[in-house]
Amino acid sequence: IVKIILPALLIAALLISAMFPATGQQLRGQEQSAEAHEIFVSPNGRDNNPGTIKKPLRSIQKAVGRMLPGTTVTLLEGTYNLKTPVTIAHKGTEENRITLRGAKGAKVILDGISFNIPDSGTYPRNNGLIQIQNATYIRIQNIHVRNSHRSGINIQESHHVDIINCI
Repeated sequence: IVKIILPALLIAALLISAMFPATGQQLRGQEQSAEAHEIFVSPNGRDNNPGTIKKPLRSIQKAVGRMLPGTTVTLLEGTYNLKTPVTIAHKGTEENRITLRGAKGAKVILDGISFNIPDSGTYPRNNGLIQIQNATYIRIQNIHVRNSHRSGINIQESHHVDIINCI
């Protein structure tokens, strides 16, 4: 009986997979590509804007709050006078990183002169003007961070974080 049932089950499984070719991997790819998008931020934007290049957001943190795997937040040229740290606690994937970047060729400055970054409360008791915490597959690119009263960019409990062309 076992010799008859096992081949029959194998044939049934092959028939079902041929009839329904969409695998979990293919479905995940479809979901991720649907999620992947770009959000634009400008020092002259408005937080009630949709975050397009023509109608950018003003707050970097508002854009960060919309991040999904594959999202790119592009900061348009200018100085962003921050009142709180930019905190990223999102999880991208190897195929769909989450990116915070300055626009190509733009001079993007995050300035923390107007506030003191709070103590994190946990070892090593540090936070940064850009705080990456419990995050995966994150890329920070083409951003100048200045006047931070603690770290410029601080990474804690995170992995696969790329910092590229940042000062």
